Amino acid sequence: MKEERKLIQLANQCLVVSLPVEIIKKFGLKKSQPVSLKEMGNDLLLSFSKSSLKNKIDLNCSKMNERIIQRMIQAAYKSGIEEIKMKIDPNKKKTIEEYVRGFVGAVILNTDKDSLVIKISLDAESFDFQELLKKAFFLVNESSKEIFTAIEKKDKNKIKELEIDREHVVKHLNLGKLMLNKKNLLSIREANFYFYIFSLLDNICDLYYRILTNSEKNLINKEDMNFFEKTNEMLEASFNLYFGELKIDLLYQLREEIFSKYKQKSYYTAILSTIIKLILELAECKISLDLEKSRLERSLS
Repeated sequence: MKEERKLIQLANQCLVVSLPVEIIKKFGLKKSQPVSLKEMGNDLLLSFSKSSLKNKIDLNCSKMNERIIQRMIQAAYKSGIEEIKMKIDPNKKKTIEEYVRGFVGAVILNTDKDSLVIKISLDAESFDFQELLKKAFFLVNESSKEIFTAIEKKDKNKIKELEIDREHVVKHLNLGKLMLNKKNLLSIREANFYFYIFSLLDNICDLYYRILTNSEKNLINKEDMNFFEKTNEMLEASFNLYFGELKIDLLYQLREEIFSKYKQKSYYTAILSTIIKLILELAECKISLDLEKSRLERSLS
């Protein structure tokens, strides 16, 4: 919802703004309720005390499969929900409890036979957001290398191990999105850029693991493996673009080299081509983010 409101002057000094009825009802606001104001670059953020907002959800998952339940927990976690109450099939409860324990700040409160209460408590100020992004990016980058090596060596044990490790990577990506919902960055626009970066990394991670899970059934030929290796070089380069001195021109050069050399189309090259597209979107997002930071610095100087 977006609506313009005019400021009202009181006592020659104070300015007051009224809130729409829809907002008052949606957030359950009442007279004399405290609110906080925070400068975020050229934006002014108005927020209400946490006690006034219902940051809890109730879910009936008794007829859902484990994968869907996990997806719902992920979505609630990264959106900033602080308490999840769910009805669950007793036969699935142990698996879901083990899954929840992998989330940073998540605690299981009850042990009823057919229900689960998950409390999520995190101090956003204790996290270094840049380090969190770097760790998530690093994990995706390292996973791509490990997946390539496991497939190249036809190491079945390592492939199974990597399939399990996937959740570790995904949970770091989810933690990043959660921090964006809990920690106020310089501006709302900057937060949107970061959220998109985490989403791109999430999609890239999914595509790599899609290759991994299909590699035992559908063997990857030598040319596709070469394409795979070059794609990994692009991902490594994008990491250095964010956290090193690399210039974006090199990424586009790598892209041209790959598509001029490898012409064969296959199931795997289609996935790898999509990864390359997402890597370039990561690079362009870095440029937009830097421009936004420069804009904010100029506005504050």
